[in-house]
Amino acid sequence: MNWRYRHTLLVAAFLASFSNNAARLVISPVVPEIIVAFDSSKSAIGLALTGMWAVYALLQFPSGLVADRIGDYRVILVAIGVTAAASALLAFSPTFALFGLFTVVLGGGAGLYFTVGTSMLTKAFTRTGQVLGVHSAGGPAAGLLVPPVAAYVGVTYGWRPAVLVGAAVSVPAFVLFRWGVRPVSTVGGQPDAPASDVHPDGGTATALVETAVEVLTRPSIVYMTLVGVCVSYTWQAFTSFFPTFLVEYRGLSVQEASVVFGAVFLLSALGLPLSGKLSDRFARETVLASVLLIAAAGLGTVIVADGFGSTLVGVGLLGAGLSWGGVFQSRVMDLFDDDGRGAAFGLVRTVYMFVGSLGSVVTGVLADSAGWPAAYGVVVLLLSLAIVGIVANRVLGIGL
Repeated sequence: MNWRYRHTLLVAAFLASFSNNAARLVISPVVPEIIVAFDSSKSAIGLALTGMWAVYALLQFPSGLVADRIGDYRVILVAIGVTAAASALLAFSPTFALFGLFTVVLGGGAGLYFTVGTSMLTKAFTRTGQVLGVHSAGGPAAGLLVPPVAAYVGVTYGWRPAVLVGAAVSVPAFVLFRWGVRPVSTVGGQPDAPASDVHPDGGTATALVETAVEVLTRPSIVYMTLVGVCVSYTWQAFTSFFPTFLVEYRGLSVQEASVVFGAVFLLSALGLPLSGKLSDRFARETVLASVLLIAAAGLGTVIVADGFGSTLVGVGLLGAGLSWGGVFQSRVMDLFDDDGRGAAFGLVRTVYMFVGSLGSVVTGVLADSAGWPAAYGVVVLLLSLAIVGIVANRVLGIGL
């Protein structure tokens, strides 16, 4: 694989990650309008978003497993196509029940992508920290650009056209991947292996269960899965309700909240490749603990801030801290051999993201019943627990 094609692949993967996230992030800025349109509540919206994230999580393992058998390329094309279709259906939902259903379908389409895209890049590049950081930056980049656009469209034309923005950005992603990328299975750009060449004895239910049990009972994987639950919960809580939090608790307008939301993603997008590169040079856990600490400090500052200046500092810290994606994924990928890495990573990702998907509904329920400080205080607590676990592993030499 020559230099130019590698970077074409990386650009295509970045755009796929961008569209994958954009289709989900267009919902957050218009949550207040959706609540009014369907006479709903933050708890109900949180439940729908948890359903989306839960299905997203549940498909991480199957998507990796299927991709190990039929090839990453095919799965990625299906993922982008389903995401675009579900996003369009979501915009035309006549009732909240159908809105919730199409939100879940959207999570399914999005859930087919990330594990497979990560695996494809891992096969194509040898130094993965920075590459996966760039790939993960597709999410923050979508968060930077899409919410302000969705907020403007929502205020001007209504929440339905705003949600359609997610479908629109998926089209160029599909086109580039369909005609600009060729299937690869190993470093060097070899074609995807035939299904019979990948895990020849892994097709039975018994073999799959044995593999899942073997993977999920390794102490090192249990440890990183627990850390993953904390960061996944944080991400769900942030992406689902942060603009609404800024409107209701900080008194910003919908458009102002979307700009601040986008600013957090901008800082995260800038930080992801940097933290990923640092994790290629230094201990991944040291870098991971550092960015989690920055995120916890930033969110805590936003919660207790009593003025614009301190709120701005908190937002800046939060944006810089939400750059753990490439570091965390590389740390998990380091636990697996090349053989079956996609399925194993997908299994672990399924577990921590499924549990972490509670971040949407719990945050919504707590915001309704106990207020925003309690809702986001739980997030700070979970980040703190993850930091304590990482530091204990390093300082005490546990070796997980």
